[in-house]
Amino acid sequence: MSYLNIENLEKTYGKEKVIKGFSLQLEQGELAVIIGASGCGKTTLMRILVGLEYADSGKLLLNGKDISDLKPGQREIGMIFQKYSLFPNMTVRENIAYGLRVKKCPKKEIFEKTDEMLEMIHLTEKADAYPSTLSGGQQQRVAFARAMIVRPQILLLDEPFSALDTELKKELREELKRIQRETGLTAIFVTHDREEAMVLANRLFIMHDGKIEQCGKPWDVYNNPKTLYVASFIGACNIIPTEQFKEAAGISPKAEYAVIRNEKILLKEKGYSNPKAVLIPVTVSDAVFCGKTVKYTLSSASGMILKAEMPSQEDVHFQKGDNVTAEIKKENVIGLNH
Repeated sequence: MSYLNIENLEKTYGKEKVIKGFSLQLEQGELAVIIGASGCGKTTLMRILVGLEYADSGKLLLNGKDISDLKPGQREIGMIFQKYSLFPNMTVRENIAYGLRVKKCPKKEIFEKTDEMLEMIHLTEKADAYPSTLSGGQQQRVAFARAMIVRPQILLLDEPFSALDTELKKELREELKRIQRETGLTAIFVTHDREEAMVLANRLFIMHDGKIEQCGKPWDVYNNPKTLYVASFIGACNIIPTEQFKEAAGISPKAEYAVIRNEKILLKEKGYSNPKAVLIPVTVSDAVFCGKTVKYTLSSASGMILKAEMPSQEDVHFQKGDNVTAEIKKENVIGLNH
């Protein structure tokens, strides 16, 4: 049995079923990322796991123990919300130590463990500071330490970086990965940010309409989506009805759509030849420089529109109006139904 087993959870509010037969298995020491659009049920799921709400049906098994009906304090599951909710009248040290004080641990143990946490989050010099004097990133680190000092069996993180700027997000993602690696923490991280999900996940779970649509290693989910929803949600792609994409002869005849990631379409000079690839004569309708990449919109004589994205450091750059060849390796065309 896996460390965490979520079995067939159901949750309804009024007439709306928010969680629909949700199941998930998590191994000890894994950092799982659940990604989904707003309204798919992510936060409701987190609240059920931590015990702030209860499912209408289904089971939660943690390390072989049924915790479905236990109160939050009995589950040994920590949670960090979008808002850090640090106590403004307590110092950093006092905030971190709060959970141990509630448990009435010995003062020496509290002091030693708090020191360990301060060192782990690189904030020893801020031990006596108050939250109002800290940056957003520092406050988030304190929230991590406060949740982890009580050694939860699982830590849940509900979009904890959503209010931070891009560079700070990157810094804290690396901090989280470091802490998780060093401590062997088992964690579930919830986000709607695709880059964040890819960077953090040991395993990625795509949540849609109250249930898991697909799970797997990030690169496998990205390169081998099982549904059109997963294909489009996890990254930019072209979704073309197969009757319009005559060049997709290699995919299953049962497939209704040909799916091609934008970066899998390479632009070559007009007249380029490669018998091992799909080649489509196209005109550049638009070319947008985006720093590391150039994003192209392409149109074929049959009216098919393609999106391509290529590194900006390529020797050849194409402009609006250029007639070029779109090269697509046959193994990069994915055949899917709905």
